[in-house]
Amino acid sequence: MPGYSVERHNYDAHEIIYLQSGKLTVKLENESRIMRPGEVLFLPKTISHHYYSQESFRMLWFHIRSSVLAGKGASRYFLRPARFMREVELLSELSSLEERSNPEKAAISSNSLLGYLQAETELQESPHRYYNRINQFFHQMRNHLTHPWTMAEMARQVNMSQSNFFLATKEIYNLTPPEILQKMRMDLAATLLTWHNTSLKTIAEQVGYANAFSFSKAFRKYFGRSPSDFRREEAASDKVPPDEVPLP
Repeated sequence: MPGYSVERHNYDAHEIIYLQSGKLTVKLENESRIMRPGEVLFLPKTISHHYYSQESFRMLWFHIRSSVLAGKGASRYFLRPARFMREVELLSELSSLEERSNPEKAAISSNSLLGYLQAETELQESPHRYYNRINQFFHQMRNHLTHPWTMAEMARQVNMSQSNFFLATKEIYNLTPPEILQKMRMDLAATLLTWHNTSLKTIAEQVGYANAFSFSKAFRKYFGRSPSDFRREEAASDKVPPDEVPLP
């Protein structure tokens, strides 16, 4: 989109821009910067700004309400290498594709996208300062997989903002909190399918799913095969049972 220009004063929302190709010139009150591909630009609503380009470029552009970004990072402008550009690109595309065909999935993708945007604006402090707190919580969560966990409740349990919790977990484990929860549930389900003659309905309940259908669908997406196929293939293998099989 060549010949593009945006100028704003006293805007009603923060702006986050990911530049995918080309370049943008960004002018603030006292400085001018060149934005290059792979960088993220955060513009608080209180800062007057003007960005433009005379050449073709591609970008992802978001408006975020000030109440959503309550962390320290939301009070200052920055232009820096993006930490979550790939994740934001994928989730933006998913959310757009699913908006009409599957509103429930679109909502999940949008919530995940918001988590990455919040994390992107946080100050880049070492996440390992939170390791003990987060690790202890996940060990406790393993014993409560039937609970309908949300990001808000998980963050509250570790006394952190959702964005800080999301970012720290991602950088420590290379998994997001929902991904860790899903891994725990699927690992337990695989153990029960392998070593216990438990019905799918009971396993679904024990790993936090409302019914066998939703569990089977999630299991197939995670492992690439149905629970029944998984159980049959594991039964045909030469695996030796562990000394102690964990029960939920």
